[in-house]
Amino acid sequence: MMYRFLLALFLIATLLFLACSEDEDDSGTIVGPDDLIQPSTISDLTAGSPAGTSITLTWTSPGDDGIVGRARTYDIRYSTSTITEQNWDGASTAIGEPYPKVVGYEETFTVGDLDPTTTYYFCIRAGDDANNWSDLSNVSSMTTLMLGEWTLYNTGNSEIPNDTILAICLDANKYFGSPAGLIELDGLDWSLIDVVGEDSTTNIVTDVAVDASGAVWVATQADGVTKIEGHFTTRITDSTSGLTVNSIRSIVVNNDLDIWFGTGGGGICLLTEGFLWTLYNTETSNLIFNGINKLVFDDAGSLWAATNIGGVSKMVGDNFINYNSSDCPPLGTVWNMAFDDDGNGWFGTNGGVCKFDGSSWTYFNVSNSDLVSNVVTSIAVDAAGDLWFGTWDGLSRFDGSTWRNYTSQNSALPDNYIRALVADAGGNIWIGTNGGVAVFHD
Repeated sequence: MMYRFLLALFLIATLLFLACSEDEDDSGTIVGPDDLIQPSTISDLTAGSPAGTSITLTWTSPGDDGIVGRARTYDIRYSTSTITEQNWDGASTAIGEPYPKVVGYEETFTVGDLDPTTTYYFCIRAGDDANNWSDLSNVSSMTTLMLGEWTLYNTGNSEIPNDTILAICLDANKYFGSPAGLIELDGLDWSLIDVVGEDSTTNIVTDVAVDASGAVWVATQADGVTKIEGHFTTRITDSTSGLTVNSIRSIVVNNDLDIWFGTGGGGICLLTEGFLWTLYNTETSNLIFNGINKLVFDDAGSLWAATNIGGVSKMVGDNFINYNSSDCPPLGTVWNMAFDDDGNGWFGTNGGVCKFDGSSWTYFNVSNSDLVSNVVTSIAVDAAGDLWFGTWDGLSRFDGSTWRNYTSQNSALPDNYIRALVADAGGNIWIGTNGGVAVFHD
């Protein structure tokens, strides 16, 4: 009797175990040995948020049994060519994939240790406890960016009042020329300064300079110059001073308080400390052209003028030595210039970059180099001696032998139209674009 009772108890326990082993878990997933249903296929895998060595993937978590329950694991693969069933096993396996969420939730995973400026293809499948695997997901691709850290300031992520940056001046505070006026960055605080007053039809700031006393000199496109000394503002126009025209494109300071103004058609105006004015134009000197885009002093203290049509003029005494397309073919319209640590002059033109070593000229363009664009609007030399060229189509960096190009497609550069470049003492490059201010930290 006891034997029959124990046998019946054993049979009941066995049947209960088998029933439970084929039951579902709390999420509705079959967990028994007869689970033959594979997880659903992921169809919305998306690669995005590229960085220099990483790309972030997002997708929606699938079910375990079709669209029901919770999968057990993910298998993420990536390759530099598209992924198929035939080459899946040869693709690289990501490490550290997340544990799947319950069906229907967004998943995020960052794949690291990637090579910069490389296009990668990604694919994923989900598995369950019974070793059933989903079909391969859709394949999503993304290209990693150029190496380098960036800080961006625009109207969407900061209090900067305008995204179009025409000029940059780095001092104790940082100043930016814009179509809306002078932008000042004091620590973390942005402000917009009206430099021309209510009577003006334009407030376009084309250049900014700070003299040895700390006064800020502001050039405008059509309203002369504004001098800011603390809370005091002085307006300087062609009717109140020795300025020849009110279109001012460049300001440079030397000898502490001598202020030089490059004008949009009236040549070069010099204001000395005693408020004395001197004019240099095509009538009073052999300046090559009266339309001045940029004024720069070289390391020897000589003034150079980049002109709108004629080339460049180097001041020697009270006169000029002129260089034009007969010296370097692109040397016609010259937008900007800079001098490197070896004393070489670099000149940005509509036809590339001209280099002058003091005796001979060479030039670089898209045909004979990897310069990103022929229209070079701005030039800077960083602390390591590398040359940076801002163009209409991105940013080029040249170390004397190798070119590296940064665009909004392969980096965090917010816009390819670059209007201003300044290198600070810490090796950072400040970039004025149509999409705000970008700072590149090497």
